Amino acid sequence: MALWQDTTAEHVQAQQIQALLDTDVPTALLKEDGAVLQASTGLLELAPPTAVAVPGAPLWAWPCFADVPSEAVQQLVSVASGGGAAQADVPLALGGTLALSVRRTSVPGLMIASSTPRGSRASAAPAGLVAQMLSHLEDAAVALDHSGRVQFVSDPAATLLGVDAARLLGLGFARVLADLGVHAFTPQGEPLPLPDWKDQHKNFEREIQLALPSGTVRTMQLRGSMLDLEGSQGGKPGLLLSARDVTALRHAQAKMRHDARHDALTGLLNRAGLREVLSRPHPPRRRSPAWGSRISLH
Repeated sequence: MALWQDTTAEHVQAQQIQALLDTDVPTALLKEDGAVLQASTGLLELAPPTAVAVPGAPLWAWPCFADVPSEAVQQLVSVASGGGAAQADVPLALGGTLALSVRRTSVPGLMIASSTPRGSRASAAPAGLVAQMLSHLEDAAVALDHSGRVQFVSDPAATLLGVDAARLLGLGFARVLADLGVHAFTPQGEPLPLPDWKDQHKNFEREIQLALPSGTVRTMQLRGSMLDLEGSQGGKPGLLLSARDVTALRHAQAKMRHDARHDALTGLLNRAGLREVLSRPHPPRRRSPAWGSRISLH
């Protein structure tokens, strides 16, 4: 069996991210090992005129930093890859320092390094930048403030819920889901109560079955990440929810498992299927009374 996947959307997304990084603000998109995938023009301009940036090289090896490889940058990447967010003043090759922060994004395996205004919190992300980045993702994404109110809704999320994104801004997300009649279940089909999102204070990831207002049920890979938005009241963190639809993938996996154990013509168990069934442990059978034993009836 051959499975084909259309990667056009991934190429378009890469082009959109590259356009987004066309800025004077020193910014880079990194892999978890620190390798630079995309860099903004602002970061490239910090390097000496004769220096050449090597694509795919780790950020700490880029020539814009002094004392390459930069131990300070490597330390920032190490902290961020472990799930935290880090900021430090990093010496530059052309003189001066750069207030650089590194943190993970909602996309698994990706981090972002960017210059931050001095005196700002290390993990604070400008709401405008978050909205721009999330708008280019295919995942359904919703950003909530510390009270669980909706601050941003991506187009895929609005389409998934069947509502206009603008109508959700400022509303409590728990109340929105209840009013829409959205219900969640475990992968085994057991009811799963939706939490009060303002009570979520740590990152999480799990797979759920989501019953939508349209009447369909989708298998979603749900991820929650703590998010500090610029200007948030009292500096309290919000929450970024991202959900990826894996329904087609799970159906394809189930079909492959079924086809591996059943005959394509008759639909009956094949040799591999019979071997698997026979190898399963069976509950012990109750023994019948032996012949000659006395059985009393009362």
